[in-house]
Amino acid sequence: MAEAKFTPHAGYYVYTHRRATTGEIFYVGKGVGGRAWEAQCRPQKWQDIAEAGGYEIHIERSALTETEAFNLEKELISNLSKLNAPLVNVQHNPPRILAVTVENDSSFEDGKAQLKLPPMATSVQRKGNRYQLRVQHRLLPRRFWFSFATEEEARAYGRQLARLLDAGIVPSEFANAPPAHDEHIGEIIQAYMDTAPGVAPSDAAQLKSMLSYTSVRWSQLTYQWAEAYVGLLKSRRLAPGTIRKCVGSLARVVDWHLRRTGSDASNSLRLLPKGYSNYAHDQENAPRDTVRDRRLAPGEADAIVPLLPEQMAQLFHVLVWTGLRLREAYKLRVDQIDTQKWIIKVEGSKGARGALKPRAVPIVPELRPMFAEMIKGRVGRLWGFWDGDPATLDACTARLSYQFRHHFERAGITDLVAHDLRHEACCRWVERRDAKGRWVFSEIEVARIMGWSSLRMMMR
Repeated sequence: MAEAKFTPHAGYYVYTHRRATTGEIFYVGKGVGGRAWEAQCRPQKWQDIAEAGGYEIHIERSALTETEAFNLEKELISNLSKLNAPLVNVQHNPPRILAVTVENDSSFEDGKAQLKLPPMATSVQRKGNRYQLRVQHRLLPRRFWFSFATEEEARAYGRQLARLLDAGIVPSEFANAPPAHDEHIGEIIQAYMDTAPGVAPSDAAQLKSMLSYTSVRWSQLTYQWAEAYVGLLKSRRLAPGTIRKCVGSLARVVDWHLRRTGSDASNSLRLLPKGYSNYAHDQENAPRDTVRDRRLAPGEADAIVPLLPEQMAQLFHVLVWTGLRLREAYKLRVDQIDTQKWIIKVEGSKGARGALKPRAVPIVPELRPMFAEMIKGRVGRLWGFWDGDPATLDACTARLSYQFRHHFERAGITDLVAHDLRHEACCRWVERRDAKGRWVFSEIEVARIMGWSSLRMMMR
């Protein structure tokens, strides 16, 4: 999370600076106090980026010893470098010069007596508050573009490069440059989000957040890169399940691009071994996947309900007796409540690729009097929690989750969250029996009531 103002952090911390425009990490550091917010004693390239488009400050981990901070900083820089992230604090080796023999004759650009070789075509154009230098030469595999803070710097670099090329010398970073059609993975992700049919909202959100961690070209998307990417995610202390989501989202992009281009290459992300997202067993305090199985204990519901406002109390009863997801519940309308058949016509919120997946949920006798009273002579939504704007759904869900957590804590229950009520409802459906003690619903019927496509969720 970006921290615009100085925020005290205990001990040493590791921080990153990211471009404000793209979120791309360009600097990794460690420090204490206000070091992350200081602009002094930074490399010139850091100053150029900060002046060009601004930057955001992210504290990756805090409350560290100096040794821990140093090791984490080193690990982050190493992983990001393997991903070809353009870090300005990475010290690269001096470029190796390759000698090239050229037969063509030409005079040097500034008229001085030099070897007669093909001239270099350059142009300098202003792009916003930066100056872009375009370079084209017969010895180069393609055109190159460079960005500078001032026009003078751009032209000075152009003259320096021209002298090298006109002497028949090609710096290795140009000779080994990827071909022009070798797309940046960020461009492929953006194309996938813009043109691929039916991208799931969860995938879109995940990929958007991943753009700053994928500074690599298509030809560099190797198995070694995939392992380095997983290492980067682990250095951020993400849970294994979150790591799998990140890798899975990107793997779908790669699959799509392979199909689009007709390539028979393999997807390196699909080659990762089983268990790649898990941390070493001997790694202390490593994040682990957790499965919540929290149910309401006897007396807890009686302690919670009196503390809830009227509408939240009604929502609470609906959640524990139906198993609706929080978003499905607070969006309910009067016309979705069928008091003839005593069912709720739910507009499911977790269909494939964001599509609605409607289902019918029985209304148990415990809820019928409340629903009958609520819908009498009414139209529209049952509650006013949501304003009807799809753009505010996430904020509404987060607000209600927080409010439920707050009231649970008021009741002295500190380990209960709103989603646990769905687990409680599922258990109630499974345990429900008729007057003769027979099971009312089969496992398949419970899965349909809960909105699951398979019984895998039942096994959890």
